[in-house]
Amino acid sequence: MVAIELRDVSKAYYSDRMKKSARLVLDGVNLSVKKGEFVALVGPSGCGKTTILNLMAGFEPPTKGEVVADGSMVVGPGPDRGVVFQEYSLMPWMDVIGNVKLALESKGVPEKDRHAIATEALGKVGMLGFCHSRPNILSGGMKQRVAIARLLAMDSSVFLMDEPFSALDEQTRRKLDRDLVKIWETTGKTIVMVTHSIEEALMVSGRIVMFSDSPGKILGEWAVPDDLPRDLSSERFVAMREEIAGRLPACLCERKGFVKWTAEK
Repeated sequence: MVAIELRDVSKAYYSDRMKKSARLVLDGVNLSVKKGEFVALVGPSGCGKTTILNLMAGFEPPTKGEVVADGSMVVGPGPDRGVVFQEYSLMPWMDVIGNVKLALESKGVPEKDRHAIATEALGKVGMLGFCHSRPNILSGGMKQRVAIARLLAMDSSVFLMDEPFSALDEQTRRKLDRDLVKIWETTGKTIVMVTHSIEEALMVSGRIVMFSDSPGKILGEWAVPDDLPRDLSSERFVAMREEIAGRLPACLCERKGFVKWTAEK
């Protein structure tokens, strides 16, 4: 069953009011994500990956084509499609549990139920001991855990994640990647995540979709085998990483910073 899909979607941004001059960001993209699937979107900067998340979230409409979630046309944001941004998005004047309760309030959850739901969600991401802490004393990883807890509390069926761990150190990032996989496996949520790292995509997802340089088109897709060792030293892992990276033209790798993907061990 399909959770969310793009049907022949193109997106252009106009630079003048008369719409005579436009920059095409996405060009005829067809992408279908099944319920319970974890899909990673990879590609060079500026290829439209974040734009795809914005379209799926309903933050902006496509210039051409349709975005459909659970069988209905996406016409705006909704609690069924939660977003974790690259930038930390907590309210600084609220404590951790207050931030989660605020999301529940916006969904219309009765006040008497908010505390129990928020507490349960924070427990799932290991943040129960920081309920009354303000965001300014939290690490970057902790802030993103709270952002994920908000989505769990709201019971969003689709998680849209825009490079959520890119600003973190490698050790913390890998720990959160493993935790995210556990959440996916235990909750059955549908996850679409943007990442610039093929390694991270292989570590967390069940399918990888690669986009071309702008305007973004799908260059290729790879199903990640269930039995693939999520281990950087595994020969199978390295071979699949090299296969995916090899689909990019050499000139594009050099210009857009993909060389490091194939160089990492």
